[in-house]
Formats: sequence, structure tokens, C-alpha cells
Amino acid sequence: MDPVDIIRQKRNGKELSKEDISSFVSGIADWSVTDSQIAAFSIAIYLNGLSSKETIYLTEEILSKGLQINWEGMSLSSSLSDVYTNEGIGDYLPILVPAVLASCGLYSPSVNGHYKEYICGILDKISSIEGYNPYPRITHLKNAVYDHGFAIIGTTGEFSPVYRRIRDVCASSGTITATDLIAISSIAQKKSVGLENLFLNIKFGTGCFIKDLSTAQKLSRTLKCLGEANKLNISGFISRHDQPTGKSVGASLEMLEAVTFLLSPSQTLYPRVYELLLSICSNILVLAGLFSHLSLAEEKVSKELHSGRVASRFSEMLTSLGGPPDFMKNPKNYLPQASIIKTFFAKESGYIKGIDCELLGRLWRDLSNDSYNLSIKPALGFSDIAQIGTHVTEDSLLALVHSDNSSKAEEVLKELPKVFLISSKRPVSETIIYETL
Repeated sequence: MDPVDIIRQKRNGKELSKEDISSFVSGIADWSVTDSQIAAFSIAIYLNGLSSKETIYLTEEILSKGLQINWEGMSLSSSLSDVYTNEGIGDYLPILVPAVLASCGLYSPSVNGHYKEYICGILDKISSIEGYNPYPRITHLKNAVYDHGFAIIGTTGEFSPVYRRIRDVCASSGTITATDLIAISSIAQKKSVGLENLFLNIKFGTGCFIKDLSTAQKLSRTLKCLGEANKLNISGFISRHDQPTGKSVGASLEMLEAVTFLLSPSQTLYPRVYELLLSICSNILVLAGLFSHLSLAEEKVSKELHSGRVASRFSEMLTSLGGPPDFMKNPKNYLPQASIIKTFFAKESGYIKGIDCELLGRLWRDLSNDSYNLSIKPALGFSDIAQIGTHVTEDSLLALVHSDNSSKAEEVLKELPKVFLISSKRPVSETIIYETL
């Protein structure tokens, strides 16, 4: 079929047949469909959306053109499980979740991606560790999961060549945030590694691409429909994301904070990280059938975190994929460090009422690189970011700026006052978890 005709149909709001989608995806796979045609197709989807049938067909076709891992013969003692969470500013939870699940007795081959626009990707964070290989051979990956319970990896060409082409074109055509494409790519990635149980943490707010509740609900419905169509056990919740989950933004800075949390999982220092991690992991344990009651699962997760076993398992997994054996003892030795650190202080007294996370993310992007390409400088970003509800006085620290260029750091410092909204009134505390799916 003519790809131009298929694009025209989608542009005009018509529903594509399975044959149309199969033909177009085959063209992506054999490169008879050009990048400009993929861009036009993705823009048509961005503007008009996809029906439930179209999302199912497109997911099936993407999966059929790539490798799907078969775990038969590995004698795994429990099911394969993971979390899907849409990208958010300062959110390193997908690094922690697989380690916790593995420590609790599940297996988790966790597939993640690089940055999108102004949000640092999970793969950027884990890849900032010296020596770590996020693209192991399939045999190596399977052995890592079998031996240590989990592995954090990226998609290679053999996994999903069609998805990789679509992703790269979408990144350059401004359509990477289309919810239907997000859902399709996410389920395709998770299913390609043989996942059986998937928990959704769908975020909305200033700290992620999805700003409003209705779009978050739409994405959750699409993901659930696709997951069930692909025989996944699936559940989840919708959560607010109006500030960084942790206190850092930037690849190595978030990685360092994630390690710090694993070594000393403090609910006081990292309240959002602790609450979400506990809730996500305990729900997955129930979803996978390891526990019948959420309270029992929560006890197990808390016990594993505070015992140090999660940190030990994380260290073992890192080493198996090329990371340094003593990383957990000396993480700063193996993470890139910025040459310049600037302090940003409050200019007035009051309570932090809000944080413009998108602006914060764009400032990170300005620090990290000069152009929107496929690489970032992992050492650069922000740390010690003050949280909403914190009472500050003049000269209270609001953030540290990590840079490698003094003039660029000064430019960012001039913009940071726009990030923090300070009010004389204490803001009303809102629950993080908004709605159960």
C-alpha cells in the first residue's frame, strides 16, 4: 500500500485497517518508508489520535518486527514484573523499583529510555555509572536477571527496530509526547522482554509532559487496554507530579541520590520517594500473587529496604553488567562530577508554594547541552532542591547548580527565581496518589 495514502487517511481522521498499519510498519522495518513519512504519520497521530483497534494493531506490528525474549528453560521461581511510569522531572523511581522487587522474590527485566525534551531519562541516569553496559547481549541479560533478579537496560535494534526509528523521528518532529505513541511504545518495550505483571504510575502536573488529570486518565485507559490485549496482568494509580520526586535533577546527580537512598532509606529526608516506592512495590507484589493483602506486602518491602539487602542486590546487578564492584561504597568515584557548583538562595521569606518544573527541566537542558541531540552531559544539573511546603527565609538555600561553564551557570541563576513560587501562606498539603486505576 502507498504510505502517502495511509498518512493521508490518518491526517483526515479516518481509522486505519490492520492491513494499512501492517503495510506502513513493514515499510518502516525495511526502510522503504522514509523518516519524513514517519514524521508525517506521527504528526497525524498526535493531532487525531488512534482508536483502540489501531493502538492494538500498531503494537502487535511493532512487536512482530523485533525480538521477544523467551524465558522458557530458565526455571524462574516467580513471574516477571515491572513498573511503567511516564517520564517526570527528578524521578528516579524506575531505578529503585526493580531492585526492591528482586529483593522481595520477583524477577524484573526493566526496559527504559533516554531523555525526552526537558526530562532526563532513566537510561541516562544508570548509564552515568562508569563501565555500566545498558545494552548487554540477550544471554548476558537473561543471566543477570536469573542471578540477581533484575537488570536495567535499554532497547537495542534487535529488540524493537521499528520502535527505535519511530522514537528517533518523533524526538525530532515534536511528537514524542503523543499519548497514544507513548502507550504503544511502552507496552511494546515491556512485552518484548517477556513481562507478565505491569504496574502503572501515571503522573500528571507541572513536572511531566502530562499536565492535566484528564490526559493522565486517557493514557492510563489506553495502557490498560493495550496491556490486557497483550495478556499482561495490569493495575496502577495516577499520582501528582508538581515537583521533583527527589531533590536532584540531572543524570549522575539523580543516580547519586538514588544510591544514597538505597544505603539509608529515609522517609524523613525523601518523603515522596519513600511513599511512592513503598506503594508501587507492594502493589506489584500483590498483583504478582506473592501476597494477598497490601499491608503484608508493605511490611515485606519496608523490611527489605531497611535490611540493606536491596542495596546489596543493586550492587551485584551493577557489577554483572560492567559496573565497578565497589560502586556502592564509593559512588562519587564512578559518577561524573561538575567542575563548577553555584548556590541559589531565596530572595524573600515565606513558604514554597509551587515549583515550575518544566522551566527547571529546560534549565537543566540548557546546562546539559546546547542543542537538542541524543547526548547530554551527565554531571550537570541541580541538587538540594527545596520542596513545596518548606519555610524559607532570605538566604535559605533553594538549589545547587552544577555546571561546567561559569557564564552559563550565571544565566541559569538569573532564571531560577522564576522556578520557585514563594508565598506568605503555607500551601495546603495534597496527597501524592490521586486515583487508583
